[in-house]
Amino acid sequence: MENKCPQCGRECGNIKMYKLTAVMFLVAVTITKTLYLSGCPECLRKQLAKHSLLYFFPCNIFWPFFTLPQVIYYWIKSGKPGPSPLWLEYTESVKQVIEEQAAVQEAAIPKEDLPALDLHQNSRHQNGAVYRAGGGEFGLRPAGMLLIWALAVIPVVSYGYAWATYTLTDLYLRMIIPAVWVLAHGFIIRQIAVRSGCHSPDGLRIAAVLLGLWNLYCAWVCWICIMSQHDALIFDPVHIWNIIKHLAEQGMWGLAEGQVFSPAEHFAVWALEAVLFIATPLVMVWNAVSQVPICSLCRKKLQLFHQLRQRNPPDNPVLFKKSLRHGDLAELAALPERAFADYLVIQILHCPDCGGVYLLKITYCIDNVKNGKVRTSCRPFMPMVYVEASEIAKLGKP
Repeated sequence: MENKCPQCGRECGNIKMYKLTAVMFLVAVTITKTLYLSGCPECLRKQLAKHSLLYFFPCNIFWPFFTLPQVIYYWIKSGKPGPSPLWLEYTESVKQVIEEQAAVQEAAIPKEDLPALDLHQNSRHQNGAVYRAGGGEFGLRPAGMLLIWALAVIPVVSYGYAWATYTLTDLYLRMIIPAVWVLAHGFIIRQIAVRSGCHSPDGLRIAAVLLGLWNLYCAWVCWICIMSQHDALIFDPVHIWNIIKHLAEQGMWGLAEGQVFSPAEHFAVWALEAVLFIATPLVMVWNAVSQVPICSLCRKKLQLFHQLRQRNPPDNPVLFKKSLRHGDLAELAALPERAFADYLVIQILHCPDCGGVYLLKITYCIDNVKNGKVRTSCRPFMPMVYVEASEIAKLGKP
């Protein structure tokens, strides 16, 4: 493992690992986070170049003072022979974790053969079919909290947003304020869903779109009210549309400094604002809640049926995933047991009430060193697929 590049996989005795500080500057808020980059000199320099480009805009005025010096320093340092001390520390920590987890597996799963798995022979789904979530429960609690957010908070903040964008003369601030507000809006929706127990990804996405539309509508209502100096808010969509058309025909934008725009520019700005308000929260909540696998027949949560020992990732992930989508588990059974920092966690889920419903779930995990400790990060390796009982038997005895 010490000589294998974690990026390209080739053998190299010059592996480096460096710790960088990423900076994001948002007007009055500065966000910093620690990043670890590792790999052979060629891969590491590609990562450094990508990092410098990725943080050019988020870091903005701090980029020449924080991001660029770090990239230049580690770019030069990556050319030195031999592995870096942080990489050696990392590999030693990972070795210890692998040994500890192997001992746990040996204690939990003995080497001698166990009785044959009790498999229901009549599979209810096509072998290799991708699991399509029917949707878990959205929940009354997240629905109620999102409703409170929509009725009590969004109208108030929208008025402040409309007032700021109308009265401020600084173009930079008028661009930053919408971005900050929609990011905060999407973040709140995401946090409400995660912390209140929402288990319906599709329902959450629909809610994000509806809340984005409501947020946009409130902003337009408040903006028109401030611009026209009405004492009362105009909520009639037909009346609002007539005002928008009138502004376009007059070639006016009505900003505080009296700047005039053409009708095409007028509608372009409103269209961009609409896309920003609707798309941003949708993207932020797209994978916010975990999809709880549910039986398509009885709508109950699937239970763990069988878990394999941790395995090494395949050499060719594309062909490996293709074989699994055809329902063939022979290559999965042939994977060697874990020997590296990255590995696969393989589980078979089933419905004990219905029988014949077996779902293959594979998670890709990697151990990383953070603040001197090994931390594990995981993500789905591929979409979950249904497997037949005869294919599960290829996995052998647990």
